[in-house]
Amino acid sequence: MSWLTVLPEDRFTTRLCDEIALCRSLLDQFHTKIKAYESFVSRIWMVASEEKELAPWRYQISECRAALHDLLGPISILQLHDTGEQLRRVGSQVQYVGSRIDNVHTEVRALGVLIENYLSNGITHMESEIRGVAADVQTVQQAVHKTLPRNISDPFFYVRNPLGERIPIPLSAYHIFDDLDRILGAYCHRPETGSRYVERGD
Repeated sequence: MSWLTVLPEDRFTTRLCDEIALCRSLLDQFHTKIKAYESFVSRIWMVASEEKELAPWRYQISECRAALHDLLGPISILQLHDTGEQLRRVGSQVQYVGSRIDNVHTEVRALGVLIENYLSNGITHMESEIRGVAADVQTVQQAVHKTLPRNISDPFFYVRNPLGERIPIPLSAYHIFDDLDRILGAYCHRPETGSRYVERGD
């Protein structure tokens, strides 16, 4: 019976060890008793006297079993209680994490709605601004177009660039003739600045 082990010392384990030792002793005694009946005749006699031989041993074993049950029962209850408490704590933590995930999901969804509304309002505002600017530009273009003279010959000058290309300059581009005259005069009196490229237009 060397497979039976003992627990560390304290009041409870001492009693438990005593009960285990008693069970082991009973088993050893029973094993010693039946070992003596190895012959065929002895086996027949043992079968015939089974109740007489086994009844006291069974009673003692049942008492040891009851004692062990009384000792180990509270431990099992405590272990079940501790396990239940641990499971409840784990369940509470899982429930808390789940509620936090739900809160984050709700906040993310609300933030998505806010961003969507903000972008939608911003795009709508930009579209209205663009339409307003386009309308203003169209109005200015129409006003300028109405003020442009029709079928009027506009005198202009030609200016030749260093490549010899003629560039027409209409007089209507200047407020007064003196502005253009000063520019052309500056070119004419300064050959190095390109007065040779200026000629009279139609």
